[in-house]
Amino acid sequence: MYGYYTPILLLQAFCLYHAYRNNTHQKWLWLIIFIPLIGCLIYLYDNFASRRNLEDVQEGVKNLVNSNYQINKLEKEIKYAPTITNKVKLADAYVQHQRFAEAIPLYQSCLQGLYADDPHLIKKLLRVLYLNKDYAAAIECGQKLLQEKSFQHDEARIAYAWSCFYAGKVEEAEVNFSAMDLQFTNFPHRVEFYKFLIEIKRVDEAKEKLETLMDEIDHMSAFEQKLKRPILRQIKQMHGGLKA
Repeated sequence: MYGYYTPILLLQAFCLYHAYRNNTHQKWLWLIIFIPLIGCLIYLYDNFASRRNLEDVQEGVKNLVNSNYQINKLEKEIKYAPTITNKVKLADAYVQHQRFAEAIPLYQSCLQGLYADDPHLIKKLLRVLYLNKDYAAAIECGQKLLQEKSFQHDEARIAYAWSCFYAGKVEEAEVNFSAMDLQFTNFPHRVEFYKFLIEIKRVDEAKEKLETLMDEIDHMSAFEQKLKRPILRQIKQMHGGLKA
């Protein structure tokens, strides 16, 4: 009897865990708890075998088999309609596939006419120049944005600060990292700042700042912690590594 129920209990445990993690409607929890086998089978079908999910799986397989599927589609679109929107979409796709050298001229071609000084496009170009290790050009882009309010706490400024560092402008890098080191916000920026401090051998200062950051995390609500889970995980790993 025990052997019969064990698979059902395991299936029930999985379904309950999946439902909880995905904030599923409460009706599913009751169905899984009170009608274990049938409830679990219905839940699995609804979540993993629905038409929408099958389409997602099909699209995922298509992208896996042909990794350039999205790019090929965008390249065809741009031949017939070389608009700025289509160029940016294609450049973004190149960046996503780490084809940085191909993304750069596309972004640059958009920076003309009314869009010559567009901060949004310049930030995209700055980031990809940094990823392509063209630090001098990335710094040139960043200098155009320093007076832009939208740039002050944008993640593109992280790329600018690191570009300064790798170009040998350590003081300028620190000025930019420090400007983004604000309590209860800018978590990705602050993580990069503390990495920078470790890089320049100021480990004790990095540890102290991480302790402050850990205190902030402890005072967050559970909901806020859930929203920021990926970066908080990174912060905790970094903190644990420095304590070791």
